Amino acid sequence: MNLDKPLLMLVTSASQMGQGQQTGLWLEEFAVPYLLFRENNIPVVVASPKGGKIPVDPNSVPDDSEKEAWADAIAALQDTRELEAVWEDGYCGVFVPGGHGAMFDMPDNPLVAAVMERTWAQGGLLGAVCHGPAALVGLRNEERAPLVQNKTLACFTNSEEREVGL
Repeated sequence: MNLDKPLLMLVTSASQMGQGQQTGLWLEEFAVPYLLFRENNIPVVVASPKGGKIPVDPNSVPDDSEKEAWADAIAALQDTRELEAVWEDGYCGVFVPGGHGAMFDMPDNPLVAAVMERTWAQGGLLGAVCHGPAALVGLRNEERAPLVQNKTLACFTNSEEREVGL
């Protein structure tokens, strides 16, 4: 990975699911990687489709010790960059943390697709966790074939959704 360019952490701006249930970013899935990237001196840009403060899924609200440990990550979510302002910048990779919010503002977003396709085409890495792979839906490679074609992915499954009642 070419660390001459920063890593883009692309987080959801969505705060509600289809039936109005509250959602957002699953905080731990952002905080732990964010702090690990920073600890390893990887420059990070945090952006979201709408920019600004990120909604956190109420089911992922941290306890007091996590709040303290994740303070820098939580602070980074208070005023994210708007994706429209940064999608054309060069990145060594794009990482999309989960939370159900990613299911609602990532799959059909042309800027999400553009920054991820561009990063991939320039030799960058793409990573996502839990519901974050929703951002991969619709991505195309240089030949316009699905980017995930013939690749193995891991993500939150439909059966897991049923288990949690969503």
